[in-house]
Amino acid sequence: MAGGFLAMLVLVGVLIGLPTVVDKTVDEPVVTGAPTEPASVSDGGSKRGADKPPGNVELARGAFKPLAHPGSGEATVVELASGDRRLTLTDFETDNGPDLFVYLASDDVTTGEVGEFENPGRLKGNRGNQEYRISEGVDLKRYSTVVVWCRAFSVTFTKAPLERP
Repeated sequence: MAGGFLAMLVLVGVLIGLPTVVDKTVDEPVVTGAPTEPASVSDGGSKRGADKPPGNVELARGAFKPLAHPGSGEATVVELASGDRRLTLTDFETDNGPDLFVYLASDDVTTGEVGEFENPGRLKGNRGNQEYRISEGVDLKRYSTVVVWCRAFSVTFTKAPLERP
């Protein structure tokens, strides 16, 4: 019985502990966009209509800041010429951990709470360049902070408050 418990303890330790000591670097090609003027962005965080500039447009950008773990790099929201939006993390770096996600959060996450959030997906890697799709209808005025969230331990690793150009 003790052997089975010890084996289970080792297995859980490896599954939870290994991601915290092994970095995962992702180097995806990420979209970029030309900065837009502040008056040209509507409530939903994207511009629609005849006066929309051609090509990709940068809607918001922010630098990662450490919270429970170190964080650096840039988060950028880009609207593609097609109208789709992407969240990019460039020169990104934080600690690795189990069950990490990228959230667009509504609250000030300094307190550790993310409030309401949109979930673009699981963090692809704790270093490098990566890109996530933002669902249609996500209001960037409401969800204005990019957060790396550890779902297993309810911990905010790092955040990037988004500012409009």
